[in-house]
Amino acid sequence: MANDKTLRQHLVSLLKGGSAHATFDAAVKDFPAELHG
Repeated sequence: MANDKTLRQHLVSLLKGGSAHATFDAAVKDFPAELHG
């Protein structure tokens, strides 16, 4: 592949995370304490 800069940037983004709609911390921030396992 002659120019793989875009592919490399995409792979780095996937490996670092943060591509989800919400982070885990944001999703469970207001989860009721009585339901913690």
